[in-house]
Amino acid sequence: MQEIQLIVPYRQKIAKAILFYLLCILSLGLVYVVATWHYKIWAILRMSKCEIFAAEYFRIDSNDGTQVIVPSHHYIQKGLDYIGFTYRYKRFIYREGRFEKIQFQLQNNKDVHQRDHIKSYEQLKDYQELYGINSTEIPRKPIFSILIDELMHPLFIVQLLQILLWIYEEYTSYAIILLLTSIISMIDTLFEYRESYREIRLNSKLEHEVNIIRFGQQITTHSRELVPGDIIQVQPFQVIACDCVLIQGTCIVQESFLNGEQTPITKSNLPNDDSVFVQKDGNMLYMSTFCLRADENCLAFVVSTGFNTKKGDLIREVMLTPDYSFDFYDDSMRYLKYLSIVAIVGYLIALPFKIYFLITYPFIEATDLITDILDLLAVCVPPTLPTTLQIGLSLALKRFKKKKIYCFNPNKINLAGVVNQVCFDKTGTLTEEEQRLYGVIEMNNQGQLNPLLKDFQNLNKIIRLIMACCNNIVNEEEILYGDHLDLALFKNSSAKIFYRTVLLDGINYDIVKTFEFSQEQQRICCIIHNQQNHNKYSLVKGSPEKIKLMCENIPQDYTQVFKYYSHHGFKVIACAYKQLLQEDVIPTREYSESKLSFLCFLVLENRVKENAEQVIQQLKSAKIDIILVTGDNVLTSMRVARQTRLVEDNEQLVYGELVENNNELQIDWKDMEQQFKEIENQMNNDTRTLCVEILQQKLPNSISKFNFDAKSSENLDNNIVIVNDDTNEKLQKSATLSITGKLFTYLMNQAKDNKDYKYIDQIIQKTKVYAKMRREHKAELINYLKTNKQIVFCGDGGADIQAMRTADVGISLTNTKLSLAAPFTSGQEDLSTVPIILIEGRGALTTSFQAFEYMTMCSLVQFLSCTILYFQYSYMTNSQFLILDLFVVLPLSILMTYTDNLKKLTTEIPQRSLVSVEVLSIILGQCFIQMTFQMLIYLILIYQDWYKDPVTLSHEEYGEAGFMQSFEATSLFLVTNFQYIMLSVSLSYDPRFKKPFYSNRPFTIYLILLFILELYLLIFTYKDDTEDDYLNLTFKVQEYQMPQSWLLFLFAMIILNSTLTHTYQIYGLPFVITKMKNKL
Repeated sequence: MQEIQLIVPYRQKIAKAILFYLLCILSLGLVYVVATWHYKIWAILRMSKCEIFAAEYFRIDSNDGTQVIVPSHHYIQKGLDYIGFTYRYKRFIYREGRFEKIQFQLQNNKDVHQRDHIKSYEQLKDYQELYGINSTEIPRKPIFSILIDELMHPLFIVQLLQILLWIYEEYTSYAIILLLTSIISMIDTLFEYRESYREIRLNSKLEHEVNIIRFGQQITTHSRELVPGDIIQVQPFQVIACDCVLIQGTCIVQESFLNGEQTPITKSNLPNDDSVFVQKDGNMLYMSTFCLRADENCLAFVVSTGFNTKKGDLIREVMLTPDYSFDFYDDSMRYLKYLSIVAIVGYLIALPFKIYFLITYPFIEATDLITDILDLLAVCVPPTLPTTLQIGLSLALKRFKKKKIYCFNPNKINLAGVVNQVCFDKTGTLTEEEQRLYGVIEMNNQGQLNPLLKDFQNLNKIIRLIMACCNNIVNEEEILYGDHLDLALFKNSSAKIFYRTVLLDGINYDIVKTFEFSQEQQRICCIIHNQQNHNKYSLVKGSPEKIKLMCENIPQDYTQVFKYYSHHGFKVIACAYKQLLQEDVIPTREYSESKLSFLCFLVLENRVKENAEQVIQQLKSAKIDIILVTGDNVLTSMRVARQTRLVEDNEQLVYGELVENNNELQIDWKDMEQQFKEIENQMNNDTRTLCVEILQQKLPNSISKFNFDAKSSENLDNNIVIVNDDTNEKLQKSATLSITGKLFTYLMNQAKDNKDYKYIDQIIQKTKVYAKMRREHKAELINYLKTNKQIVFCGDGGADIQAMRTADVGISLTNTKLSLAAPFTSGQEDLSTVPIILIEGRGALTTSFQAFEYMTMCSLVQFLSCTILYFQYSYMTNSQFLILDLFVVLPLSILMTYTDNLKKLTTEIPQRSLVSVEVLSIILGQCFIQMTFQMLIYLILIYQDWYKDPVTLSHEEYGEAGFMQSFEATSLFLVTNFQYIMLSVSLSYDPRFKKPFYSNRPFTIYLILLFILELYLLIFTYKDDTEDDYLNLTFKVQEYQMPQSWLLFLFAMIILNSTLTHTYQIYGLPFVITKMKNKL
């Protein structure tokens, strides 16, 4: 209900409906059009407010400002009649005095295990009516409905009025062309709508047969018929048809569609106890996830169906989440209003002259005054202006498709254009997805660690069992599916896996129970049973920090060794075990992971991607901030940051951890390089002791959640100190920080409690590496960063999904095309996808703005020439308008948008508002230049000896035609033709984001041809045989000659105009923008 602001019940009245349609007929459809624009007016004219239970319709006002009228529905539940409605694919019901979402209610786990929730066919029918069909398929909007929406759109109505105006003024040829253009645009909109929703409709559609237990019998039914309370049989190689919770057996699923993560996940059944029922990932099967393996007679209880599922929420998020970051449409409509005001002002200026001509010349009719203002409005207010802002998005989507980048939310393309900070995950993003077992460090009988062993054939058998059993690997037809780390270990164990049994050295080991890995637990534990001697073992592998707390026999150099290899960029996994007693049937996790015996460290190599450094340098050269946000060890993360040059070698890298000292929480700051030197010296048994202590940040000195006072803290640079032997050296001001998720959460909580974010702002400004970050930590960090910057989060799914959805732009590097994990999905897992998306985003914004500026300038140029001609009651001919509109403006406005984007990122970021200083400087500056030249030409023209004004021409031999085929009209026509050409070239110039205009071959070729044509039009006007000239006869540009000297003067003015236009765009505009910004 958070998205709904107001619900108003209505009931239809026959008398009102009759009156409404009568008004529609009398107003020639105007009332109907206005009512479709405002649903509140629609409801007032056709309905009356009523009590909720009597409602036939509800008007829904949402928080994003939209309104909609939806029909009411009645639901029968337990003999009671409830009223409700469906809004944005979700159903709502009025119960206990308020509207609430329809959800299946479960109290505790025992409720779930009951198998008789649906006791009769009548109850089943009620459930089907209440919850609806089990489908997340987006309804296909009928073609007729789309066409009606287009026809009723305010901009199309304006276009239609323009067409009627042109027909009335006998400008039939262009009116027909405009009508055809509008029809083609409407058809294009229709196909674009179908295409944009085709992909997501394919992803949302899910239909197949499922086996269920209903009324105590096993039956087969269609997945669309499932309702909450049903019991379904989970089968291998089947897509899960709803959100359900396991109540019997276990299964292994792949959730790549939802989160982009292809690692198999084991799901266990829900305990049958009195605990409050909570949907936990370990027990839940989600719609559209793929079941790789399931126990025989594996059963699940249906909890949610249709758009109430997790998949349904994701689809709704993609379909319905509005883009609040850009107000392009609203801004463009404001421009249309301002242009309308400009047109009216221009008309009022010329009105006295028009009244004079009306009084003086009898053939001028009073209706001409009305058509003149309508002409100015039609010229100055182009209804296609807002649609130009979608051109950049359309071109970007086509380029993405060629590069196998899939975008589910096109609105995010524009956001990608203004990104100024990129956050990377580590594993699978900056580093390769594949991992290789580099070596094993075993603990010997003396309790010491042996040197690194690279021969894995003679490993301790228990170690090999841990490598083979502690995972979620699935073997299907000799193909192994699982996490890349687990696969790397398994392949070196020399074992074979058959469902829940592992074969090692000729002995079968049953995997009795697996306690899953999670970011919170940082370990995985499994219970195995030796079929030969019936011994049971608890095998555990996980992070060295966690395993250390569980073992009874930790070697002395335990911490130094794992830190040494972590610092070198290796991933270090600790292994431990214990033998269980025979009577321990299925022990608890707590018991299984206590009093363990440490075995070894597994050292894995996770190489940095080949192009990681190149991509990061590309982003850094564009002055885009880059940070690493990972769940991995802090030392490993910092080494990867060094290897990719995210942190340069000359940067001092200091990391902080939250530690407890004398029951007080303190921040322990450590210099990375000095720590590494200490570790190396200890590893080499160096007798010299390097004492490196890090003084605690004064927050004050003892950081406690009870005595924290951010206001009293001094500047960060003055407080972080390193004590190395007897020297007290302050950190350089350029020091780069790395913090852990635990420390980040602590600092955030302190800032919230004290309502002072000054200190954490200082920390975050200096932090480039965030390590040991859980998924909720990542999401909270991104949410905080978004307050000041535009953020990209690039990950590979799984633990990154929350962060990718929280960020302004989420990019998932996964080879799974059909995934809703992020707005952007790369089908190639290539890190270069990030700069490509940013480049295309900048290009899309720039292209849209250039098209918008050009269309605005064309309207203003034509408005200026028409207004000037009104002073003499002169007009351009229909033929001249046809040349301008059809052969100059229309092709140039289309072709100029196809100039390719610059293939590198620059330090500049495009403007994001149509009312920005940049856009206004372009429009006002160029408008002034073009207006100046038009006025100069007009003023110089009227003082020529051979000049005859339209009044004289009309008296001599031309009659009324003299007002149209005049010297003023022809001169301004010739000049404005060139102004349109020069503006298309000038406004295409933006070396920050676009290639030069001449790289656009179709645009350049057409410019050359158009220039030749316009030059010919300028020259042929002086020919003695103009009456026989083909162009003259066809377009009726001019029926008499102007002196050659005047035409040469016009050509000289055109060259000067062009020079000033380009000079302003290249050199003057930056100066004007700087001055205006300084004043603001």
